[in-house]
Amino acid sequence: VTQTGTGNDAGVNQIGATGGTDSTITQNGDQNAASVTQSGDNNNSTISQSSASPASEDPMNSATVAQRGVDGDLTIDQAGDSTASITQDTGSVDDDAFVGQYGADNSASLYQNGDSQAAGVIQIGNANTASVSQTGTGTDPALPTLAEVLDGEADGAGIAQVGNGNIASVSQSGADGGSAVAQLGDGNVASTNQTGTSDTAFSAV
Repeated sequence: VTQTGTGNDAGVNQIGATGGTDSTITQNGDQNAASVTQSGDNNNSTISQSSASPASEDPMNSATVAQRGVDGDLTIDQAGDSTASITQDTGSVDDDAFVGQYGADNSASLYQNGDSQAAGVIQIGNANTASVSQTGTGTDPALPTLAEVLDGEADGAGIAQVGNGNIASVSQSGADGGSAVAQLGDGNVASTNQTGTSDTAFSAV
C-alpha cells in the first residue's frame, strides 16, 4: 500500500489464503479510497488510483474489490473522478477482471460467478457507465485485450467506451458465452443479455 496526498484510504483484508495471495494498492492524489477483501487461494489484486481533479470534488477515485474462490485476478487503474466495484463470488475459478477508467464521473461494476470467466472494461472520457454480470462456465480464462474487444474476439465479456455519456451493460448466464461492446462517441447505449450455452455477441457504435 502506497499513498501520497491527503484524504487517502486503503483497507486490505485477506482471509484463508494458503499461498500466492497478494494485494497492491497505490494511490496518488486527494480523497482516494480502496478496499480489498480476498478469500481462497492464489488471489491477486492491484489497484492504482491517481487524480488531477480539485480536492473539492468528492468522491475522487473509489475502488471496492471482493474475491472469493481460487485463481481470481483483478487489476483496476483509475485516473480522475471514477468509481469501480468488482465482486468475484464464492465458487468462482480462474476469474479475471480488468477495469481501466480515464476521465471523470466514470463508473464500472462487475460481477462474476462461475468457472474460467474473464471481463475487461476500459472507459476513456466522462460520465461513462459499464456493467458486467457473468454466471456460468467458460473455456478460456484469458483476459480480453482492447484489441480483442474492438475486433469482437474477446472471450467472456469486453467493453470499450471512448467518449462521453456512454452506457454499456452485459449480462451472461450459461456456458461459453462471449460478448464484446465498443462504443465511440457520445450518448451511446448498448445492452447485451445472453442466457444459454455457446452464445456470442458483438456490438459496435
